[in-house]
Amino acid sequence: GLEGRLQYIKIVKGVKIYNDNNATTPEATMAGIEALSVISKGQNFKKKIILISGGSDKNLPLGDFVKVINKYCKAVILISGNGTDRLLSLKIRIKNYQAKDLKNALQQSLHLATSGDIILFSPAFASFGMFSNEDIELHPGPAFYFNGRVHANGNIYVNGNVTFLAKVTTANEF
Repeated sequence: GLEGRLQYIKIVKGVKIYNDNNATTPEATMAGIEALSVISKGQNFKKKIILISGGSDKNLPLGDFVKVINKYCKAVILISGNGTDRLLSLKIRIKNYQAKDLKNALQQSLHLATSGDIILFSPAFASFGMFSNEDIELHPGPAFYFNGRVHANGNIYVNGNVTFLAKVTTANEF
């Protein structure tokens, strides 16, 4: 996809990571989830998507969004915001977690993910500058950036500090 629109980033530990940060409505995020669920259907359809979502409410209907999350997602990690609060008041029937920010959401999603899963960052709500394409981007060379850098040793660095340790088995996964 285009930058910030269902953009494939990298495979880390067998987990495909996608950036859909321009999806700031429930409908846009539902489209991304449904598109990626088609990819995972070839694997005897299992819920493989770990959704990172949340932000500021636009007072849009959320009923269909919750149905899509429950149908296609393995788990959802929700970033703080009044839209997240509203979403939590509905019937999310899958594992759901709250994160204070995008960095924390990534840490949680990588911890939950197993090989073959998909991590999808698709807010579904307004972010008011909370995220940008620089937060998740594909850089030239063997590095995955997520508001910081993952080095070839598998450590994610944000502002020079190690924030998550990941075992990377091959250079191609990184």
